[in-house]
Amino acid sequence: MDLLERLGLLGRRVLLLHHDDLGLTHAQFATVLLAALPSVFLWARLAGALGPKGAWLLAIFLLALGALLLFLPRTLLEALPVGLLIGVGFGGVLVLGDVLLAEVIDRDAEVTGRRREGVYYSVYGFINRLSGPLQALSFALLTPLFGYVSGEVPGPRPEAAFRFLMAGPPFLATLLALALAFRFPYGAKGRMPGAGSS
Repeated sequence: MDLLERLGLLGRRVLLLHHDDLGLTHAQFATVLLAALPSVFLWARLAGALGPKGAWLLAIFLLALGALLLFLPRTLLEALPVGLLIGVGFGGVLVLGDVLLAEVIDRDAEVTGRRREGVYYSVYGFINRLSGPLQALSFALLTPLFGYVSGEVPGPRPEAAFRFLMAGPPFLATLLALALAFRFPYGAKGRMPGAGSS
């Protein structure tokens, strides 16, 4: 369910498309998932080589780059490599976010002498659900920026509205995530959750 919740924004964006475009969207969505799943093994190796934080930063960077590149494709064949890049970055963000959260929980337990996983996972879930208002804001911007109202009333430039929705907010969000991740204090190379204090 967690994976489906995190992909919810993409699923909601599919509603913008006309029925004829759904084959393209399903192919792109499948490309992202098919790249994300096997990339888990890559990210496990990179976490050992770069440290969890270094690998996490790389994953966020790839996700940001993929989001930016979503502005460019005009055909399915052009979009599929971008979907692969997004999938690899997305797989790393999913896996390494949990690794870093485990380190936060372990360090908190070292300091406080108590295990408070429930608190951390609740906050983590709450933050994931904050994407709902951001999605609503993204959709709300479509009418004033592009004249998009619905699939029946797409405005004068529906393709621009769709490109903006698929690439603009995700790119800005991943840039913000990258800036915040650089400041994250844990996840140094050689420190894995459960390894004791460093």
